[in-house]
Amino acid sequence: MNNLAVARAVARRELRGGVRGFRTFLACLALGVAAIAGIGSLSSAVTSGLAADANALLGGDVDIRMMHRPASAAQIAWLEANGAVSHMVDMRAMAHAVGSDNRALISLKAIDGRYPLYGELLFDPPASVSEALGFHDGAWGAAVEPSLLARLGLAPGDQVRVGEGVYRIRAVITREPDRTGGARSITLGPRLMVGLKSLPATRLIRPGSLLHYHYRVRLPAGVALAQWKPALNAKFPDAGWRVRDRSNATPGLRRFIDRTAQFLTLVGLTALLVGGVGIGNSVHTYLAGKRGEDKDRAQGDGDDHRHRPLLRRLDQIAEQTARRHQTGTRDRPQRKREYGQHAEQSGGHQRRRVEHDPRRYRQPVGKRSGDQYWNHRAGGDAERNAAQRHRRDLDEIGLENRP
Repeated sequence: MNNLAVARAVARRELRGGVRGFRTFLACLALGVAAIAGIGSLSSAVTSGLAADANALLGGDVDIRMMHRPASAAQIAWLEANGAVSHMVDMRAMAHAVGSDNRALISLKAIDGRYPLYGELLFDPPASVSEALGFHDGAWGAAVEPSLLARLGLAPGDQVRVGEGVYRIRAVITREPDRTGGARSITLGPRLMVGLKSLPATRLIRPGSLLHYHYRVRLPAGVALAQWKPALNAKFPDAGWRVRDRSNATPGLRRFIDRTAQFLTLVGLTALLVGGVGIGNSVHTYLAGKRGEDKDRAQGDGDDHRHRPLLRRLDQIAEQTARRHQTGTRDRPQRKREYGQHAEQSGGHQRRRVEHDPRRYRQPVGKRSGDQYWNHRAGGDAERNAAQRHRRDLDEIGLENRP
């Protein structure tokens, strides 16, 4: 607890100057945490939305799919005895515009009168399934997506041929509840929806056709899904169908969401890793600055320690100079007497030997000119005078007389 209090106090003291040195640290930390938290929240929200609309997306509580062949009469009878059943056939086909050469690949969907068990199927203009897809005025009805009208150059009321059957376009599909569920969300062509009873007229149901038979079941009230599915498997263990329930209504979409969330989480972790590098650099720069200040302070203390004797001696010289001015200037005889006493105590006065340049004596003295002789004499006198002034200064400040 004491360590935490100390750390809090140190942090508060360091932050008094602002967070300028920690901007990169805070930005990297906030970016990484926000990315991971946002990705997790978005993935959870999308998954929750799919779970809430699972029945509508699947088209029922249970979807039973069989390929190339329909369910047997016994199987259909058991399903109808244990819930409400809606039949549907899904396949690919070619649609030809009657009266022109326009044609397009379509996703053909044949439904019965109970479709949809969940959700709502909407047409433009508004109509029921029997009104839009039933047999009226000598032709079967069909509903299409707007993109198919543009491809074939048709309009509501025109005729389209699928296989050997001819349909009149009576409505445009505006909403299909199970578009991402039982029906494939990724198709090779726009949707064309017809009645299940009209499908034999197309002559497309033949050996080798790629057909998907769907049986959507709505369970009775009070029947649990965990009990219904084991009973179905026990009744028909070798049926060869694929059973999917509302707990996994959109497996493809769920896989896409999971993979996208994993990818974005990886991106967030990468950003957090980069943020960790930024944090390390920020802390390193901050500590380096602190060490630099301490080093400069220690260097200043070391310089003061090295120059301390000199500073102390300069203080002594200043004190002696001030004391001399306070007592007045001594006369010249007094200074001479003190200088003599000091010379006797130090073993007698020793003259300073001034060594001259041998080049001055290349010529005999008698042969020098007058200017050379007096210049040499003046130079020697100047050196002697400088030496005497140096001794006098040392004597006045109390230092030992040195040659």
